[in-house]
Amino acid sequence: MSKSIVSKYLEKSTDIYHLVDENFLRGFGEKQGAFMLMKYYEVYKEYCNKYHVKTLSIDKFILNARRRKIKLIQVCCPYCGEIRIDIRTESFSKIKKQLQYCSKCGKKSTSINIFFQLSSLIRMQEVHRAGYSTLSNKYNEDDMRIITYDIMQMELVQLASILEKALRDFYMDIAHIRYRSYGIRYIDLLIQKSTNNDFMNFDKANDHYKKGLNINLKEYISSESRDNLLDLVNLRNVIVHNNGMVDEKFKNGKTFSRVSDMLEGDLIFVNEHYIAKYLVSVLELIQAVETEFDNIFNAKMNQLIASFYFNNEL
Repeated sequence: MSKSIVSKYLEKSTDIYHLVDENFLRGFGEKQGAFMLMKYYEVYKEYCNKYHVKTLSIDKFILNARRRKIKLIQVCCPYCGEIRIDIRTESFSKIKKQLQYCSKCGKKSTSINIFFQLSSLIRMQEVHRAGYSTLSNKYNEDDMRIITYDIMQMELVQLASILEKALRDFYMDIAHIRYRSYGIRYIDLLIQKSTNNDFMNFDKANDHYKKGLNINLKEYISSESRDNLLDLVNLRNVIVHNNGMVDEKFKNGKTFSRVSDMLEGDLIFVNEHYIAKYLVSVLELIQAVETEFDNIFNAKMNQLIASFYFNNEL
């Protein structure tokens, strides 16, 4: 896996912490904004009274918020639903360095979450390459070919698992945002029971995304990538359920013709070219879903925050 891919997933900043200033308040509707301004001022005044600090007026306390000694930080985690107001007195640059992860669930950003999924494949590939280099000095070419056969199959199965986990996690997170079902264990169990392991299969996953979230994954990736993702899972199933040997069902499917150059008799000799090709398609889909998730959360965030505080006032 290239360093550029790794860098992309380590660069993105947190989606969780937001400085309460004029720009942030503009994200609320007129009535919501007025309500939230009063809420933030209430928290601000309480802090000032507690620590005997001069209290600014409501029309001034968030002006030039970055330069103010007292800064209100709105926490809104898209992953676990944690919503609270923190007060910090450090410089804004120091605050940005300190507030990187949700203190409740430990997550940071969609990109970092994806990278954690991909890191298992990165580690596996590093171990495989190091092991191959060592073993090649001990075994002949035919023996190394069998070792490569095993290695490539393990990497393909791992990549299919990463796809399944990422699509399931995004589905659950988007459902929590859209239906405000954070912390409702019963809803989570219903989704898990109704979807089973469907998120490993692109067509089945897309069916759930369309019916449950009104998101058509086919609109986000190329037809070539769709074929690659279907082939990835079909190959994974042959490896896991049939010990890597093709059967008549596989031979009659569309995947068979697209991967025929990997077949020797009834055995599938997966190679690095196919692993790399499938990885590109997995990343294309995951990045598209990641962008959609971010867009949905950003559009809903202020509404989620206002609703949380309004319901707690009742």
